[in-house]
Amino acid sequence: MVSKLTAVIVVLGVLVLAGNAHAFKGKGVVLNKGTAVSMGGSLSFDGSLVDIATLNTYAGTVNFPTNPALSGPFRGQSISEYSVGKTACNFTGVFGEKETGVSLSLVGLLAATDGASGSIFFAGIPEDTSGCISEATGAYTITEVDVIFAGVGVFKGAIGNVAYTNTGFTLGPPVAAGALGFFQWGKAKGIMTIKTP
Repeated sequence: MVSKLTAVIVVLGVLVLAGNAHAFKGKGVVLNKGTAVSMGGSLSFDGSLVDIATLNTYAGTVNFPTNPALSGPFRGQSISEYSVGKTACNFTGVFGEKETGVSLSLVGLLAATDGASGSIFFAGIPEDTSGCISEATGAYTITEVDVIFAGVGVFKGAIGNVAYTNTGFTLGPPVAAGALGFFQWGKAKGIMTIKTP
């Protein structure tokens, strides 16, 4: 268990198809917001007891400018595990503030996202992820790519990915020596690429 705040939220943006019966291939802009709560050592993709696992809840919209019928709201949950590195990094926080922190690397991520006409399931790609978190303020940023591995409803047989950047901050407990766990908020923006049968 890590003795102070060293974790990150990841929220996903996912496409929602509004009952489209035809094959589609394209890209859309994804916007979402969400919260995450640390799970301590209760989940680990790799058996590590020092990485941080989080349960993320998120909701948002996707917009396909060339096909508004494919745009709409979504909601979902994901579980993720990140390893906190020692490499120094700098980033701009969610309020525009300059932050200094340490590197983050994705160990594993799985997500289930629900729309009105079906559900879609994602897995994170560790080698396509980079991030930074301030151990002093709890602010963070992460850039990630997640791939579709299954779908139901209109998403049955869909392939594709979502590439996004998420930025957020820690609501509590206060960053302090000896504090365990966290509750965070973040917002993400990215591009969804999908092909339906």
